[in-house]
Amino acid sequence: MKKKLFLFLTGVSICISAAMGQKELLGNGNMNYWQEKGSVIDSLPTGYRASVTENCMEVFSRVEGRGGKSDYALNIKNQSKDKNRISTPKIKLSADVNYKLSFWVKGKGKLAWTRISERSSSIAKSTIISPEGEVLNYSDWTRIEYEFTVPKSGTYYVMFSFVASNKSTPSDITLDDISVVIK
Repeated sequence: MKKKLFLFLTGVSICISAAMGQKELLGNGNMNYWQEKGSVIDSLPTGYRASVTENCMEVFSRVEGRGGKSDYALNIKNQSKDKNRISTPKIKLSADVNYKLSFWVKGKGKLAWTRISERSSSIAKSTIISPEGEVLNYSDWTRIEYEFTVPKSGTYYVMFSFVASNKSTPSDITLDDISVVIK
């Protein structure tokens, strides 16, 4: 009887440690919660921030999600080549740990870059983790993943910048279920 109990407890501890490796680190990555204060920039998921230039017609809106972890997704429209950006809520990350960023996307446009940054609205002290200028053209939901590490332990933000491919082709991208886990 004692041997069976020991084997059972060992199996439970293995399952628990495996599940802990996939713990979601990003709060509100599923975009279930929204802040709505009346302005275009305030119409973002709770904890998200945007930085836009004055000459840009950038619009953020809550739309129906892909049916994954949430009911909502974030639609981003940009008619400019200006690298305006959106950042997620802050995340605590540790140096020299392998992380995986994943998100679901659909629509057309250009992903200027995806960065991990120490600041929510500045690209200073940030690292690009995606190909620069990646053209996105997905009529159906598509999952994108990037792996990264950070140089030092601290608080970071995931930043996305979507730009128009050219003046006649604005960016119209929808993001959903953004996730950061330990790889």
